[in-house]
Amino acid sequence: MAFKNAPGHGCGPLDGPAIQVKDEQRQEAERLLTGLSNTIREKFVPGPFDFSVARDVQESIIICMLLEKESEMQCPCQSGKSFKQCCAPIITGVKQAETAEQLMRARYSAYTQVQMDFIEKTHDPKTKHDIDLEANRKWAETTKWTGLEILATKQGGMEDKAGLVEFKATFETEEGPQIHHELSEFRKHEGNWYFSDGKSPGVRTVVRSKAKIGRNDPCSCGSGKKYKKCCGNV
Repeated sequence: MAFKNAPGHGCGPLDGPAIQVKDEQRQEAERLLTGLSNTIREKFVPGPFDFSVARDVQESIIICMLLEKESEMQCPCQSGKSFKQCCAPIITGVKQAETAEQLMRARYSAYTQVQMDFIEKTHDPKTKHDIDLEANRKWAETTKWTGLEILATKQGGMEDKAGLVEFKATFETEEGPQIHHELSEFRKHEGNWYFSDGKSPGVRTVVRSKAKIGRNDPCSCGSGKKYKKCCGNV
């Protein structure tokens, strides 16, 4: 479910597009929402607050609380910075990725937050048609993300037009723990970085698996393509 900020009730520097919230995040936010003091409520809504009718305001408060909570957490990309200082501004469109590595980290973090609009937006327009957004959304929602390690970069700097980022991502699905090793290609077009393609120097390794990934399933590398057109084609 995507929550949008109600008019007049912004969330500070992270204002941007609709935020995709996982069920457990929404449940936690609603739990916290029931304990809000009148002072906090009045910060968002002048006068009495009626939860039964002010649905748009409820959504605004929930997402503001989530953003505030997430802004203090460590960034999922494991840069050592807070989410607010690292990937969040890039994902929400407040700023653009300046390097290929920044976009790589932001795309990983976007998957952890189920921000599929950002994944589509930052995919090379030439191959964007290969993405199955809905399938990838469902996959991301059922995935537990456990880590990202940047192994090496080549070019991809502020003055470059192309770059490579080698990384390992760890996560868990219904099949069990997964490790994905990829060499991602990025290109810059009109000042913006885009994910172009991904190769697997170390093909996806299943540490413990109950079933193999289907050829028509979304590839676990996060490219957005089907497995048979991506890592399953190496």
